[in-house]
Amino acid sequence: MQFLIKLKRGSSNNKISRSYQYQLSAALENILEQADKSSMQSIYGDQACSKRFYPFTFSNLDFDFFLEDIESELFTHIGENASLDMRILVDSSTCDYIVDLLKGQRINFVSSNEIVEYSIHDLEEIPKVDFKDEMIYKAVTPVFLVNKTDKGEMDYVSPNDIKYAGLFKNQLLKKFSSFFPELKKLQKLEDYCPEIVFEPISEIQKRGVVFNDFETDPIKLTAYQYDFKLIASPLLQELGYYGGFGTQNSLGFGCVSVKNLS
Repeated sequence: MQFLIKLKRGSSNNKISRSYQYQLSAALENILEQADKSSMQSIYGDQACSKRFYPFTFSNLDFDFFLEDIESELFTHIGENASLDMRILVDSSTCDYIVDLLKGQRINFVSSNEIVEYSIHDLEEIPKVDFKDEMIYKAVTPVFLVNKTDKGEMDYVSPNDIKYAGLFKNQLLKKFSSFFPELKKLQKLEDYCPEIVFEPISEIQKRGVVFNDFETDPIKLTAYQYDFKLIASPLLQELGYYGGFGTQNSLGFGCVSVKNLS
């Protein structure tokens, strides 16, 4: 399911760190953890109802009026309203329950000893996408994928690298198999589903992303933003669109929009 979440600022404080994704992720995850699991029907049926965590991702915040100070790494929200696009990998029959769960919840941001308070005052359900075997997407937020070396270090692989397509496919199949215990033992997922094709079709933009909880040292990650074509089953397309492509989706990575095939 996909929602446009509408926020209203309730505090006089209005300065938010440009590295707000971690706090936004934590707030959304905390809300979802309050859910009655019997009411959260997975798109994969009854066998997945016991999952504690439901994949989700989200876009950047869209402020009505704001100022950006790059030097101080702050947004000043001079308006009252903001919104974000949130995707949750649950069945559409759960829509009313999700709306009731989210509406009225508070999302706070802490920066420079200030607390900026928002509440979710409205939600708009976005019509379901008609997924095909071939889709073209635009990365709304950067896609995060790494290749772990033999030493356990993170190797940031560019989408132009021949290894990247295999990593992209592997992660998509790994996410799918996580819903089915009988599939979790499969090894070398890249050897399965040879019909899956990933292809970047635009200029690739390298993004440095900083996560800051203001309690520990900031974490710096590298991700990439681009348009891409994906040939895969409609079920896998749906999984990536609503659950996010790549990894670390609940931190806001891998949120995409659909572009017209041409």
